[in-house]
Amino acid sequence: MPLVPAQHPSHATRLWRIAIASLIAGTTGAVAAYIRPRITGPLHYESIVSTLVVLPMLFLVLLILQRRVPFKETYLWFIAETGSVCVVFLMAWFVVYRKLFDDLVGVMAIYAGIVVVAGLLLLYLWQRYRRPAVGPYCLHCGYCLIGTTERLCPECGEPFSLEELGIDEYDLEATAP
Repeated sequence: MPLVPAQHPSHATRLWRIAIASLIAGTTGAVAAYIRPRITGPLHYESIVSTLVVLPMLFLVLLILQRRVPFKETYLWFIAETGSVCVVFLMAWFVVYRKLFDDLVGVMAIYAGIVVVAGLLLLYLWQRYRRPAVGPYCLHCGYCLIGTTERLCPECGEPFSLEELGIDEYDLEATAP
């Protein structure tokens, strides 16, 4: 099982992710609500496009960006992102359409549940086979950097900084058992 360097995003970074995802979801909800009365026919194409194309792509991007964050650090944030996206979508719909259908609320609740379960399962399986390595590992080759005195990886020769690894000087010190 290959190891990949783990990432540890700050709370500010995670809140920015939620804000950007909510902005995209709100825009999607507002556009879908605006288009709904203008397109007549047996199908609601705006709902199909928003719930089967735009929102799944958004959730997939959110999930892919979490693949290097250890599962125990990210699953609650993914649930929060999913919840905020669904709530903001409904709020934007209501602001534009001035009416919120019961079936739309139910569909979004079921949708959020499916996305959370499927997303967390996918993230778990993804990390099971490419586990994020917690600690001082080279971002390019995965080599363990404990004991290095220079800011170059002894394996691949790539430079690194403590900030990009998310560690401090103590983590690089070789300690005898």
